[in-house]
Amino acid sequence: MDIHDFIFLLIKNIAYFIFLIIVSALIAGIAKIISIPLMVAAVILIFFQYFAFIWMGYLNTKDSKDHKLKNGLIFHLIWVALIGILSSFYDDQSLLKQVFDTVLLFGTLEIGSLIYYFKKRKKIALAL
Repeated sequence: MDIHDFIFLLIKNIAYFIFLIIVSALIAGIAKIISIPLMVAAVILIFFQYFAFIWMGYLNTKDSKDHKLKNGLIFHLIWVALIGILSSFYDDQSLLKQVFDTVLLFGTLEIGSLIYYFKKRKKIALAL
């Protein structure tokens, strides 16, 4: 992975992250307007968040040049490390919870990569 691809993926993921925050705020606002209980709204937002991270992992792998799975894995490791370091400065949770959240983020990103891999593999098998 060259530096241009890395910077492109980094900027794209920052934009995805901002979009995720905006959509989550909209979902929370709609839930408040229609008087959905707080726990139900939280469950909806959590499912949306995991779906969004899986989608981000899929798109990161899809947009990588050459050796897509390897480059996607490298980028996900770097991205998760950056997010983990940033959250350690601004989050007041215990270190164990921060590590768990970081590993969970990495896992959901890699699920997106696996979906891309199996989808591509199925497409190649159908072409034969």
